[in-house]
Formats: sequence, C-alpha cells, structure tokens
Amino acid sequence: MDASGAYKACNRQYESCADETLAQRAVANDMNAFGELMQRYKGSLFGYICRMVSNRADAEDLFQETFIQVYKNLKQYRSDMPFRPWLYGIATNRCRDHFRKRNRRPQEVSWMSGINDEQADSLERVEANTPSPAELAIAHETAAQLEQALMDLPEKQRAVFLMARYHDMSYRDIALTLHIPEGTVKSRMHNAVNFLLTRMEKSTKS
Repeated sequence: MDASGAYKACNRQYESCADETLAQRAVANDMNAFGELMQRYKGSLFGYICRMVSNRADAEDLFQETFIQVYKNLKQYRSDMPFRPWLYGIATNRCRDHFRKRNRRPQEVSWMSGINDEQADSLERVEANTPSPAELAIAHETAAQLEQALMDLPEKQRAVFLMARYHDMSYRDIALTLHIPEGTVKSRMHNAVNFLLTRMEKSTKS
C-alpha cells in the first residue's frame, strides 16, 4: 500500500471511532485523532458559536480558541463522560468570556405577560410538541424572524435552545454541558420558547 492509500485507510479508521475514543487517543498525543475531532465538529460547533455571538468573525476566533482550550485540557477529560457535552461546555464558556469582555451580561427572562388565552393555548401546544427551528420558522412565515429573535434571546436561554433544537442534545446532556440541574435546563427552555414565540408574534404584527 502506498502512502496515499495508508493515509486514507487511517482516516477511515478514525471516522469509525466514537468521539470518546478519539479524545482518549488525543490525550495520548495522537494528533490525527485530535484532527478528526476538529473535522467532525467544525460545522456544528461553529454554527452553535456563530448563533451564540451573532458575528461570524468573532465566531471564527472563538471556534479556534475553543479547540486550543480543548487541546490544553485534554488530560482533564474523563473517559466516562460523553465528549460532546464537554466540548460544548468549553465553547459556551468561551462565548461567555466574549460577552463579559463586551460588557454584555447574561440575563434570565421570566414568562412574558400580556398574551391572550388563544396565544397561551398555542404556546402550550408548541412547548408540548417541542418544535424544531424549521417548524417555528414556517409557522411564523420566515426563518429570518427566528434568527433575529434568537439574537435577542438572553445568552443562558439561547445556549439551551440552540443545543436542544439545532444540535439535538438531550436535556441530560445539556445539563452536563452547563453544569446545571436538568430542571434548570427545562425552565430555561420553557422561557426561551415563550420569549421567541412572543417576539416573533410581535414581529409578524408590526
């Protein structure tokens, strides 16, 4: 087998590995394994960071900073913990540092008042059906409205919403990522959905 064939075979071997296996190999200074992890998450993690900070240039810097931090902290990674929550936790912390540097304090919002009974029933149905971003966008005419509403969503709730709806993470994994109780994840998700629907409803009427 020539060098090119060996390289492709090596790549196929890494592609079949679980994230946790690659992380353990990276701990042992296997840079190919670390490169595979970066390749595996370059799309989804960058998308998450980009929606968190609402700026592509900042997101590119934060993505690089995240993987620098991952590399520096690999020896602290526990093999009994899923890799993705650990990775997204580091990315979220980098985003929080970014907000602090810009004096944008994360904040929580509670349930917004002023909706009628019909709107409340609609929100309850949406929460029960756990809508996808596409379903929310279609229901409110345009995805652009959702993207704008996401930019206005407080950081803590935005992180939970993005992980759950754009990255298909369970509430348990989100709780692991953010080091918070699962009940807090559910509360933030509830508030996020309510905030987004109310904001998009106002946008539709304006």
